[in-house]
Amino acid sequence: MKKPLFFIFGYAALITPLQLYAATATLSEGEILSVVETANAGEIKEGSFAQSHANSTGTKEFAQQMVGDHTVMNDAIKSLAQKQGLKPQFNAVSKSLKDDGDKSLKKLKSLKGEEFDKTYIENEITEHKSVLDTFDNTLIPSAKNTEMKDALAQSRAKIAEHLEHAKQLQSGSH
Repeated sequence: MKKPLFFIFGYAALITPLQLYAATATLSEGEILSVVETANAGEIKEGSFAQSHANSTGTKEFAQQMVGDHTVMNDAIKSLAQKQGLKPQFNAVSKSLKDDGDKSLKKLKSLKGEEFDKTYIENEITEHKSVLDTFDNTLIPSAKNTEMKDALAQSRAKIAEHLEHAKQLQSGSH
């Protein structure tokens, strides 16, 4: 059975029928492209904000890494899409990601200091877990061509690294 796609922002779980749909959806290549671009854009936006608002050096460096890595991943998927003549097709999964990312950023904008850092890292852990679930259960299985599957697998590996880094920051071991 496939797990539902969900995000936790702060301490509230936001599980909607839309997100349950996302966990079992089969997407076209254009829809996959839109989901990946939306996820990357959200990470870039949150990371950019965190760079200038984080309290600790570790959190600021992590935010800088999020902006850099997600920019590279976004450029790579856009390049592949251009090569294959694909255009992003906004869809329910993309909308859910965008809406949840907007809520997360709004929450972060209300915080300062250590509370900001703690919430940002908690959000990153939750978001990266959810995105990995989406990659494993929706995006990679939906991809029809080898190049797209390979690009998604490379992005998935980087996202898994981000998750581990965020967990290290949360535990204070980084």
